Order: sequence, then structure tokens, then C-alpha cells
Amino acid sequence: MRILVLILLIGSFHTVYTQNELDLYRYSKHKIYGDARFEAMGGAFGALGANLASSQINPAGFGRYSRNQFVGSFGLESRKQKSIFQEEELAGSNFLAHINNAGVILVNDESKLNKGWVFSQLGLGFNRLKGFRNSFKYTGSTDNSMLNSIANQSAGFSPDQLYLNFPFSSSMAWETYAINYDDSTRTYYPVLSGPNQHTRTISEKGGINEFFISASGNYLNRLYLGANFGVRFVNFEQGIEHQEKAISPTNSSIQSFVINNSLRVSGTGTNVKVGVLFLPIDRLRLGFSIHTPTFYELEDDYTADMTTVYKDTTIKLPDAFKPEGNYKYRLRTPAKFVGSFGYIFGTKACVSADLEYIPYRTSHFRSTTDENYVPYDYIQENKIAKEAFAAGMNLRLGGEYVINGVLFIRGGFGAQSKAYAKSTNIEPDWDLTFSGGLGLKFEKITVDMAFSKEQWNRNYTPFEGNTSNFKTTSNRFIISCAYFIQ
Repeated sequence: MRILVLILLIGSFHTVYTQNELDLYRYSKHKIYGDARFEAMGGAFGALGANLASSQINPAGFGRYSRNQFVGSFGLESRKQKSIFQEEELAGSNFLAHINNAGVILVNDESKLNKGWVFSQLGLGFNRLKGFRNSFKYTGSTDNSMLNSIANQSAGFSPDQLYLNFPFSSSMAWETYAINYDDSTRTYYPVLSGPNQHTRTISEKGGINEFFISASGNYLNRLYLGANFGVRFVNFEQGIEHQEKAISPTNSSIQSFVINNSLRVSGTGTNVKVGVLFLPIDRLRLGFSIHTPTFYELEDDYTADMTTVYKDTTIKLPDAFKPEGNYKYRLRTPAKFVGSFGYIFGTKACVSADLEYIPYRTSHFRSTTDENYVPYDYIQENKIAKEAFAAGMNLRLGGEYVINGVLFIRGGFGAQSKAYAKSTNIEPDWDLTFSGGLGLKFEKITVDMAFSKEQWNRNYTPFEGNTSNFKTTSNRFIISCAYFIQ
């Protein structure tokens, strides 16, 4: 089972180019990027509330607002990657800028009705949930070629059947003379032989943003209720270049080959979040919220190409055999259950914690309802995903200390557990986040700054027998401003 999951992870070659559990993982596991106060405190705002990004954790937290407010935040991020493949290390870096979130909260005084409700709130805005922009690369020498896997995959099929059954792999290798066919055994074998140098580059860009409308209410400053309706927009692009070069060119007919795959994904999804926040005493805050699954409708566009270099000629894939694909499908992410705790030390300090439970195994695919596409049952893909994923727990901790009622010092920590089952060894470690920051609060405006450091580790297997490790460190600087509207 482990090998099957890892092969499907990258999707470099399938009988047809189809969705797999990597797609479910991509849209199911993410974090919330908020304003600088939110990020400095590790995002632990489920019980504290009164923060734009808190609606993504517990929408009842909006009930803590007593004044109209406009919020906007901006972030700068530097990512550093280190790959290890066949004991060879390679380092790289990326830099990006983004808007973390923006929105407005409108507050209505309900106390004049004398029914126990103190304030009601309406919130509109968006939060950044995931940024895909990144570039990974590894290099190293090995005897195991991708052509071995492609040749094994093709066994039992005649050359004239390859394009119909394996347009993104075997067909390209056959048409560029990278594999040969033995008619007597109906098997294929690679032309490239001996040790070769592998270099693979994966470039990604895009993101997931959620636009929301949130409604909440404050009952006697003890009970807060809230609901949030969100619409998520997905934009994801990925390009993969896999190159192999013969280390001893005189011993191999093929000098090198390059396979390029590209994928573009776009679509939208909707979800609902409901929550409650209760204050048994003034200093203690307890919260609970439920997030429904996000129901996506997505569209994939994918292409591939291949070039093989011999000693005396270069063979490019004929245009007639360059595969292209387009498909729509539906995807459901897991639900989420969040428990929150907060304690307030008068006007001087506070601590908070959020604990999330996410049953990743419940994520699955469904066929599109668009009549322009052939229905597909996804039985096998959903079975593999259910076996590959596990239930996850996310923890966020935060604290804040106030100096003279104007200057705020903050710190936070976050830990995201694995979405994949331990047996797959795809996520060997938890994803960890360390953060801190400062804030200034005046009568009508607050200015906040935060620094956040995040680390994660992934094992990556493009095809059977080849596994590399990627270690990524992300450093983010966030600045935000909130203006209280009269």
C-alpha cells in the first residue's frame, strides 16, 4: 500500500491523467493567515475573538466587537528549501508578497430593545488560507531510471495501444525512442542504461482565498453566537521537469531525456462555520465551533511533452502525440471541530489555546454534474485516499502582555499534525510555527507587526524506488492596521 500511495503522489504517469489523494491533501490541509496580532499569537483566537481572522476559527468571536472596524494586513515571505537525494544536497529560496486579509465589521447596538442582546455584528472580508508559490529541486545519481517504471507499466500492451492507455508516459517514451519493444515477450525495456544523473524541478504558484460573510450576537456579555458562510477560490499551477543524463555517455545510446508535465487547476468551494463562545466568569472564555466540509467544483487542464537526446540526434515528441487533458470534478474536504480556551489577566495580559480535530480520511472525490464531461466513479481513488490519510490534530497557543495600555508584546506557537497515515512516511514530522510581535493601540487606530517562522518536512517519491526529502523554512513579516469607524 505504501508504494502505491507514493507512486500516485506525484502523478507523473497514469493510465490516464487523473486526480489522486495529493489533490485532496492540497485543498484539505492549510492554515489561516491573519493580521499581525493574529499571527504573532500563533493564530490562537478561537476564544479571544474580536479579530477578522478569528471568524475562520470560531465566528462567535465576532460577538466580542463593540465598535465598527476596518482591517487590512500585508505580508512578506521568504522560503528556503533544502533537498536531499542520494546523499546529495541542494538549496534554493523564494520570496513573495501578499495581502493576508482585509475586511469590515459593522456593529449594531441592540441593548435598547431590552431583550438581553447587547450587540449584533455583520462581517465582510477575505482571508488568505494557502499560498502555493514555491519551487523545489533535487539532483543526484542513481541506476534507477524513470524509464524502468514506464517500461514495466507498459507490459502486455502493443505499441499501437500506448497512446490510448498511457498518453502521459509510455506513449511519449515510445514515440521519442526512449523505450524499445520485445514482440516475443510483449514487454518493453529502456534504452538508457547504466548510472544517470537525475534532476527534477517542481514549480508551483497560486493560492486559496476565502471571501466570507459573518453574523454574530452578544447576549448579556456572557454568551456569544456566530455563523460564517465562506466561498473559497482556488488557483493552482504546477510545472514539473524531470531530466536524466547518462553519467557514462559512451555506454548508453541515449545521452539524456526530459519529461515536462504541467497542471492548471481553478474552481470554487463553499462552506459554513458555526460557533459558540461562553464566559462562565469574566476572566475565562470557552469556545467551540464546527466547520462543515468545503464542497469544491474544480477544473483541471494538463499537458505533457518529452524530448530524447541521442549521440547524433535529438528526437522531440511529435505534436500529434503531445497529450492534453481537461476534466471537471467535485471534491469534498474534511469537516473540522475546534475547541478553544482563553484566560484574561485583568487589563494586563491574556493566554489562549485552540485545539482542532480534522478527520482527513473523510475527504473524497465525486463526479462532476456537468453533462459536457464523462462521469467517473472515483471508487479506487477514494479507497486509496481513505487508506492513506489519518485523523489530524492542530494546536495553537498564544499570549499577550500590555504595557501602559498602549504597547502590546505577543508570542505564539502552532503545530499541525500529519494528514497522511504514519505508514506512508510522506510527512515524517509535524509542521511547526513560532511567532512573536508588537502592537500599538490608540483611540481610533491600531498598528501591529509580527514575525512568524514555519518549518515543515516532506518525503517525495516521483516513481517507485526514488525518494527525496524536502525541508522547508518559511519566514514571514506581517504588518497590519485596524481603524475604528464611528
